[in-house]
Amino acid sequence: MTTGWTRWSECGTAFVNAGFCKVPIGARDELDSVRRAYVSGLRAAMPGGDPGMDDATYLNRFHEFADPAKLNDARVRVIQEQGQSEAVRRAVFRTVAPYLEQLIGPEIAMQRHVNLVIHPPNDTANLLYLHTDAWSGCSPYEVIAWIPLVSVFGTKSMYLCPREKGEKHLEEFKRGLKLANAEELFARVQPDVQPVVADYGEALLFSPTLLHGALENKTDETRTILNVRFKALFSPYGTKALGETFLPVNYLPASELGLAYESKFGVVSG
Repeated sequence: MTTGWTRWSECGTAFVNAGFCKVPIGARDELDSVRRAYVSGLRAAMPGGDPGMDDATYLNRFHEFADPAKLNDARVRVIQEQGQSEAVRRAVFRTVAPYLEQLIGPEIAMQRHVNLVIHPPNDTANLLYLHTDAWSGCSPYEVIAWIPLVSVFGTKSMYLCPREKGEKHLEEFKRGLKLANAEELFARVQPDVQPVVADYGEALLFSPTLLHGALENKTDETRTILNVRFKALFSPYGTKALGETFLPVNYLPASELGLAYESKFGVVSG
């Protein structure tokens, strides 16, 4: 497919060529407020840690005082309290909104909740094996915003396979390549993957069609990430429907009236 008359931004060009782009977050105050909200939620869900710790130190050292047996319950509670909060969702949207408009346009649907990932050092129970989200019914028209709440690198981060190299592997699978397990799959793709290196204040925007995953965190700091999906409001949804998985977050006046009409009277055909 060619661009025709389209002139993409630097972010858009990188997204098309590699399947992802790393961007600086301009709305730093919004990001700081989001991180404060999640840290506050974690402190309430799992008391511990010096109350004088700044947010970055608290998150990096979270594994030192968190009870592993209660970690997932605490994470789910925080997702329910913060990740589904309208104020938090809108603040997260505003941190990446200028780039989303370059990638998917001005009318945008956002996942109903912002997911929180906490990966302590040496945790092998919650590894993210190599996959593409499109394999699980996600629309290939989505953009995933991956926002670290601490600086990430090496095994404290995730890895991904850039588009061109990843599509060669996907072609092999399409032709019927059989692998016994996830370990064999990763061994085949591993030479082509690269870790994501990002500072707090940066975000990764990537396509759900990319092969990606996360290894055991072998650093001495906890990885803490937010991720949430966005898509053009009227692009195909796959199995994740509008109103169920996604909600409109930004749309134009004609769409406001059209959506209101459909919700009351249904779709007119013929």
